[in-house]
Amino acid sequence: MSLSHHHIRTTVDAYLARHTHEREQLGVLLDALDRTGEDIANRSTFTGHVTCSSIVVDQLGRVLHVLHLASGKVLAPGGHTEPTDDSLAAVALRELHEEIGIPPRAVTAWPGYETVPLDIDIHDIDAHPGKGEPGHQHFDLRFLFRLHTSTEVPVVLQEDEVVGIEWRPADRVTSPTLREKLLKLPLQVEPETANASALIHNDRGEYLLHLRDYFPGQIWEPGMWSLLGGGREPQDATLEHTVRRELAEEAGLDFTDLTPFGTEYATDDAGATVPIAIYAGRWDGDPRELHLTEGVMLAWFAPSDLHRLRIADTTSDLVRRHAARNPATQSGPEPEEKRLASPHGTVPNEGILYADRYRHMITSLVRDHRGVSACYYLDVPLETTLARHASKADAAYLEQVTDTHLTSWYRELDLLPGGLETVIPADSTLQDTVARIVRDTGLDPATAPPPQCKPSQGDSMNPLVLMSDPQVAAIPVRECGEPLVDVRDHDFRVDPRKQDPLGAFAHVREGILTRLKHARSLLPAGTDLLFIEGYRPLALQQRYFTEYRDELAPAHPDWAPEHLRQAASRYVSPPEIAPHSAGAAVDVTLADQDGHELDLGTRVNASPQESNGACFTHALNLSDQARHHRTLLLNAMESAGFTNYGTEFWHFSAADRYDALMRQEPHARYGPTELP
Repeated sequence: MSLSHHHIRTTVDAYLARHTHEREQLGVLLDALDRTGEDIANRSTFTGHVTCSSIVVDQLGRVLHVLHLASGKVLAPGGHTEPTDDSLAAVALRELHEEIGIPPRAVTAWPGYETVPLDIDIHDIDAHPGKGEPGHQHFDLRFLFRLHTSTEVPVVLQEDEVVGIEWRPADRVTSPTLREKLLKLPLQVEPETANASALIHNDRGEYLLHLRDYFPGQIWEPGMWSLLGGGREPQDATLEHTVRRELAEEAGLDFTDLTPFGTEYATDDAGATVPIAIYAGRWDGDPRELHLTEGVMLAWFAPSDLHRLRIADTTSDLVRRHAARNPATQSGPEPEEKRLASPHGTVPNEGILYADRYRHMITSLVRDHRGVSACYYLDVPLETTLARHASKADAAYLEQVTDTHLTSWYRELDLLPGGLETVIPADSTLQDTVARIVRDTGLDPATAPPPQCKPSQGDSMNPLVLMSDPQVAAIPVRECGEPLVDVRDHDFRVDPRKQDPLGAFAHVREGILTRLKHARSLLPAGTDLLFIEGYRPLALQQRYFTEYRDELAPAHPDWAPEHLRQAASRYVSPPEIAPHSAGAAVDVTLADQDGHELDLGTRVNASPQESNGACFTHALNLSDQARHHRTLLLNAMESAGFTNYGTEFWHFSAADRYDALMRQEPHARYGPTELP
């Protein structure tokens, strides 16, 4: 899917707000943005289309240039957008990595230019009759980055396009408009860190973490646990002022003492490194009493609990490093007399929390929360759920949340493992349900049982939907026609375990290859993707599915054929919608720099029976090391635009029917195909 018109327009408008005098010279770009139905992110739009370049400045203030083979010109690295790009800045970083091998994590966005280009240039491109391309114009958005390391970065040239690199002083940059803007910047001075966060700890050695909202594409680290903090604003005299302001705004916290602890080098949505100044402070309060204005919740966690959380590795390392230097002054849980009763006015809410998505968080709360925690499941059938929904008096709400939504969200007996969830029968009234919870937990309610509350709209995250779900097959395919390409021609580590005589296993669609390259660039140094299998002929997919279904049948003679089909689809996709047979899926794992496969908990392609459920992406029965490796793989692949199939930690797909359903796209781009 191309970058949105809105994203391009917003970026250009932000640029013009700083450079109002350039509006006339960018008139052609503005006219293109005003034309309806024209995708200027698509390189086939020959009335003019967007390109993006990386302006990379090293520690000496020199600017990176590449010598292009075809034109002989010396230019900043850059190029066209791809359907997998999440932002214009991400385009620039991808091209930087593809052309000369510098990964996104090796650079840092220049403060103030994280999402706004330093320069926009419009230039003519000659016609290429051999490619069927007429003369046209490029609208080049140039994003500014600082080389993050003072050590020499290894360069791997894209030899079919680039023949060399050159670091030029700013006054020798060829583009006049770019040169003028660069000369106004203090390029030989390291740009000041523009973000600050608070590492808040208590006497028990626990750390206060913030669960961020799940708004992909709108906020940084959506749905992850992080530190409180944010970006520097004009009124902040120092970064300490920044973190104090953020603490007050986000949670109403005010600290007497905050001390600098260090710098966290995080990764932004485009893949660039983001230095964050960290300030440490001690607080022994109850986060339930804080007024949180952003995100979902605040909670204390011990360093030993971090492996259960969806949290950035850099944040985990920061917490553990601080804990090693600052041991707890108290041991054990908080004294009983300090535990607070249920806050006045607490009300139960009807809503949907999927066990497969939230089980780590809920299990942690039930088992480890220092107060009283319990989880209950109201066993209401779908028909009753729909009837209750229809009885709501809020017409606007009923229009927004339809029966179709509820049906797609509904899961029958979606229970937490280990007996941590109590089932309440459907005929239990709200009054009876609340009374039972109060009785079971020993809580003394501060108020009488409240009136029934409006149900939540459900999970904003994607639930685990099986491949056999009719919703998947219902997604139409608009075949884009991309060919299958061999990953072995692109310097990937390829495991031979699925090798076939034709080499079909090593093929994927072109767009999938692009995403794999991006995912690979997001992995930490010393870690690499290990490619297991891509394209799978339809006949082979049919054989795999039939064999596994027939393997399950003897152990479950009471299962109906449809039940058996659903169970089989937890491990093998039904052939008619199989992502592998569309060239849209890959089975991958991680390897070290020597090619040795890393421990991710169980072997790739292990069945649920063989692995005792460890094949599930978020399985509980994993070592800390295996969970860490899975998090690395999942973060890299999802950041590159892949969707994971939750029953197989190794399986990822994009632009197929399953991915389209998960992303609520109207159609898939890849359907069943054949190897030429």
